[in-house]
Amino acid sequence: MFRCCTLLVFLFVIHVAIAQDPQEEILVEGNLTLVRKNNMYFLREQGSNDFIHLSGKYRNKLETAMRNCPLVASRARKVKSNQGDLVALVREYNECVAISNPNLEGMPRTLSVSLMGGYDNTMLSFPKSDADVERFLASTRFIDKHHQQVGIDVTYKSFKMSRYLGIYAGAMYKQNSFVGVSTAMDEFLRVEVYGYSLDYSEMRFPIGIELTAPSRKRLSMFGRIGAVIPIVINIKQSQSSVEFNPGNGVTTYDYPLILTSVKPSIMYGGSLGADLKVFGKSKIRLQGNANIGRVDVTMARDLSGGLSQKGWIYSLSAMAGFIF
Repeated sequence: MFRCCTLLVFLFVIHVAIAQDPQEEILVEGNLTLVRKNNMYFLREQGSNDFIHLSGKYRNKLETAMRNCPLVASRARKVKSNQGDLVALVREYNECVAISNPNLEGMPRTLSVSLMGGYDNTMLSFPKSDADVERFLASTRFIDKHHQQVGIDVTYKSFKMSRYLGIYAGAMYKQNSFVGVSTAMDEFLRVEVYGYSLDYSEMRFPIGIELTAPSRKRLSMFGRIGAVIPIVINIKQSQSSVEFNPGNGVTTYDYPLILTSVKPSIMYGGSLGADLKVFGKSKIRLQGNANIGRVDVTMARDLSGGLSQKGWIYSLSAMAGFIF
């Protein structure tokens, strides 16, 4: 019995000696506790008895442990394995989780809405064609005279799924007024100069993926890639004329063509922009967009039928807005 008690006392003394190892030092204590022992660093989450050895892929371990504070977790990818950097990072994390909603610290809102408006330059371009029924738009490039575009933009981010990626959607109103000129040769070898004016309005619905990085800075950058779904809502008017140049003079007369349909396809492209924080979570947004797609324009001499031509539609825009 005496030997048994002696053994128990001996084991207890060894346990206390190990627990009070003078080489073990608590560097930071809180939701995450950082410990240094034998020149190695260990991490312990609050409520857990397990220590995470910060060796090897220590940056991945830190990022996983700090996942509920995205801004701090993003910095774990660059932290060095020295006491100063680790202490600063763990302290910043503990300060972050102390706020009411750490998942949004340094991040934009989960759901943000912005009113946008600005300049849009849309062009229509049609290829060369020798076919009589298609030459009315052959080799024609239409230049837009109305450049205003206004609408609303909505962005959603689930930071638990990704700190960098989100989805966006919007609705933009655009009025188009195009003028274009093409040249052809008739059967009498006379030069025909076709002039056109196309007017219609449309709604554009952008949708896609947005890439942003967590940041506390006032100015942050973002990029987008996606599509724009255009829907024509009103064809206002079309005018056409043909100018003959027989050599000795010029004769111009109205050509009875009526714009019956404009069918732009889905356009694809991307955006680059910047957000400037003004107060709270509110920001001013500056954004540039570039998109390209196909278009099918049909004109008719009367209601019995029409002449159709497929071409390309290009859109370049510079927008500004306010994020609520």
